[in-house]
Amino acid sequence: MTDQEFYTNVGYLANPIRETNIEVEMPQRSQAQFVADYASWTNNYPLPLKTDTAPYYVWPPIRDKWSVEMRAYFISNDNIPQSLLNILEPSRIQTRPGYENWQRRISTKDNISPLLRVGFVLGTPQDESRIRALIPDQFVNDFNHGYNL
Repeated sequence: MTDQEFYTNVGYLANPIRETNIEVEMPQRSQAQFVADYASWTNNYPLPLKTDTAPYYVWPPIRDKWSVEMRAYFISNDNIPQSLLNILEPSRIQTRPGYENWQRRISTKDNISPLLRVGFVLGTPQDESRIRALIPDQFVNDFNHGYNL
C-alpha cells in the first residue's frame, strides 16, 4: 500500500459516519508490552481503565489466548477504497455476533498500529480533529479524498 492509499484509508475511517471502533484483546502476559506500545503509538493517550470489556480485554492466564489481537470495525459504503478492501478480514461483510452494527473489519497489528500512530485510539467514536492534526501536509488531499468518499 502506498502512502497516498494509506492516508486515503485514514480519511475514510476518520469520517464519523464510519463509526470506526478499535478493540484489542490479549493474554495477561502481553499486557505490559502492549501498554508500552500503545503509549508510543498514541503519544501517551490513556488506555481505558477497565480491562475486562470492550474495547480493551486482558484475559487471565486460564484463558487460551495466544497473543495480542487488534481489530478495527467500521461501517462502509460502495465507495470503500480498494486498498482498504484488500486488507479486510473477512473480505466479505463480517458477521461476528454482537458486532452487527459494523459491516467491515480490519485485523492484525500491522494494519491497526499505523492507524493508532495517526490519531486513532481504542474504542469509538474517533476524534476527527486529533486525527487531522497528525496528517502530514503532503497527504492532506489524500485524507480529504478518503474522508469524502
